Amino acid sequence: MTLLKARREEKREREEEKEKQLKKDMEKKGDDDDEETSDKQNDQNQSKLKASDIYSDDSNSSDSDTSNSVKKSNRHFFDSDSDTNEKKVHYITKREELNKIRLSRFKMEKFVHLPTFEKTVIGCFVRIGIGNYNGVPVYRVAEICDVCETAKVYQLGSTRTNKGLRLKHGTNEKVFRLEFISNQEFTESEFVKWKELCNTNRIPLPTLDELEIKVKDIKAALAYQFKEEDVEQIVREKERFKTNPHNYAMKKTSLMKDRDDAQALGKVEEVLRIEQQLSDLEERANHLDKMRTSTISSISYINDRNRKRNVEEAEKAILEELKANKGKKIDDPFTRRSTKPCMKFRAKTNSAVDGSMASEVEESKTDAEINDIKNDSSSSKSNVMKGDDLYAVHDFDIDLNIQLPI
Repeated sequence: MTLLKARREEKREREEEKEKQLKKDMEKKGDDDDEETSDKQNDQNQSKLKASDIYSDDSNSSDSDTSNSVKKSNRHFFDSDSDTNEKKVHYITKREELNKIRLSRFKMEKFVHLPTFEKTVIGCFVRIGIGNYNGVPVYRVAEICDVCETAKVYQLGSTRTNKGLRLKHGTNEKVFRLEFISNQEFTESEFVKWKELCNTNRIPLPTLDELEIKVKDIKAALAYQFKEEDVEQIVREKERFKTNPHNYAMKKTSLMKDRDDAQALGKVEEVLRIEQQLSDLEERANHLDKMRTSTISSISYINDRNRKRNVEEAEKAILEELKANKGKKIDDPFTRRSTKPCMKFRAKTNSAVDGSMASEVEESKTDAEINDIKNDSSSSKSNVMKGDDLYAVHDFDIDLNIQLPI
């Protein structure tokens, strides 16, 4: 910005010098004409002249003529040199030319953390919103004069910052936050109004050379290659504007480590500052925990209420169904049926087979009774022998020849 101001001041000084030179030349020409007329009048008044006077006048007049001719030739020479050295200055005359160095809010979001942010934006133009008139938003063309920090930390797209721009519209200057910058191009009415305001206040418009310089600066900022130092600076700046850290535990441990280092070095003020940060961090963590638990308790209350309501509705539905069916059970195809397994077989119809089967069954009954008697006697014996020998408990006979019905 200082370079642009210096260039414009130099242009003003050159124009003023040119005007002064033109005035001086006009005055000199008038003085020369007055001298010539006075010389003629003196020649007419003097009737008797000496030869020495005549010759001296001729020599003086010739010397004056030569000196005037030399001065005029020198003046023309310097004028021609100044015309050749100074190029013709072309100013911005179209809206499209000014839009080339217009910065939108999207570009500001990209440039805000760049190390070359101030150099890039100063000298560019923005479309700034100044309020509403009859419900219609009003915008103005403004030139960026300086970059400063505001007292408020605000959200700019996906990032947070506290930077502001000192904007100039005519002779008025004011600081605006980046969030009020428009993404749209300048309209024709806004451009004409700005141009008329500059002409009335005798403010020179930007030249095409300055426009080319700012276009190059914008392209360089868009293609900027970040260095390691730049990344560290961006990370520090973003952390400075964060309200809540991503990980409270990591933030707390880092602050405690910094506090211990400051205590070891004897930095009392640094220790107090870090302890204040730790207390603020604890307060924010407790507040967020309360908010989280409050939502959980409310959700659990809603779930319990819905569960009780479902049970009550199910009981009502069962009672209504019983009343409608009058105690009768109706098969529901969607309910599970109780099933019990049962063994089924087919008996033979032959009478002879039935008789043989009956005799065999009677014989098996008699054999079973005999075996039971034997077992009872053996069990009594074993009970008697239990106290003497434990192995006798397992000493018994088993009859494996059991006749089963075929």
